[in-house]
Amino acid sequence: MLLFTLLSLTGCVTETGIVKGGDDDTGCAPNVVYDDLDGDGYGAGEPIAACGPAESGQVIVNGDCDDSNPDVSPAAIEQCNDVDDDCDGEVDDGVGGATWYADEDGDGVGGAMTTGCEAPDGALTTGGDCDDNNANIAPGVPELCDGVDQDCDTFIDEDAEDATTWYYDGDADGYGVEPSVKNCAQPPGFVSNDDDCDDTDAALALDCETGDPAGSVVCTGGYLPYTFTDTSATEPELILMGVYEPDPTKGGAITVDVDRGATMVLHLSSYTAVDWTINNNAGATIDEILVSGYDAQTVNAPSGVPVTIRTAATTGTSFGYFCGYSLPYNYGGCDTDKLIAGVESYTGLTMASFAGCYQARSFKVE
Repeated sequence: MLLFTLLSLTGCVTETGIVKGGDDDTGCAPNVVYDDLDGDGYGAGEPIAACGPAESGQVIVNGDCDDSNPDVSPAAIEQCNDVDDDCDGEVDDGVGGATWYADEDGDGVGGAMTTGCEAPDGALTTGGDCDDNNANIAPGVPELCDGVDQDCDTFIDEDAEDATTWYYDGDADGYGVEPSVKNCAQPPGFVSNDDDCDDTDAALALDCETGDPAGSVVCTGGYLPYTFTDTSATEPELILMGVYEPDPTKGGAITVDVDRGATMVLHLSSYTAVDWTINNNAGATIDEILVSGYDAQTVNAPSGVPVTIRTAATTGTSFGYFCGYSLPYNYGGCDTDKLIAGVESYTGLTMASFAGCYQARSFKVE
């Protein structure tokens, strides 16, 4: 009788403790609950024996590692916040975090990628550097003609800032016109100049008025010049200039200024020694310079222009004759007619113009 009374006062007894809410054990459904202080569905603290469903503020699932924060529970997703959000005992584990790119060359664009909640030393949020060991290679860097992909777009040397402008050469005479293209390498059918005055005729290039090649000479000592021009001449033009001797006040030198932009062969002759200087002022194409004389001759020619000298003093040979300065006359031991015939035979060209004087200091091809 005493035991019955005690049970009635105490309630339903289970293995886990006292079950609250019952006056006796009739119809008691033993249960274990936990206090859920933050209302996130997971409890914490000591287990509580209950009879029947959990009361308000209690749950049957425990494991909340911070019951004061509803954002922390076994069901939460781990965040980059230095907190064990999912209560697995690890902080920020399994979180991809932000994407970072190493910048080894310091050019402001990252290369190798990594992820994490905190940026590694020197890491950037911008990637795309295809060579992170070279600060001159990165997206946005101007492309150069060097076989390297400077701008990291997988194309090499495209739109290079130092590319050459090439011009269409329709008549294949080495002179071009628009349209043009920019490219590091020379495309077929294009040249690096736009000097052609008629790209439909290979015989016309730098000067479309090839029918009137003219030469002039500054005679000295009171002498008059001899000149001749063939108005039907075509390129390459054969242009002859001759003197008996240079102006004695000029130290044996004669200057030839080429102010005509055409393709030509020049022939220079003098009875006495001359130091010739040829200035290509108009970008002419001088195929060859021929020099004749009795005495030795020297020539200062534009770079790359071949020079052939034949004199009685040095080679003992001539281009038909050693000198010729007057036309149609032959004076002073010179024979202009034979010289012209010999030069034409040697070159296979017809004379386009002749300028001569007994004594001179300069010639001009214009």
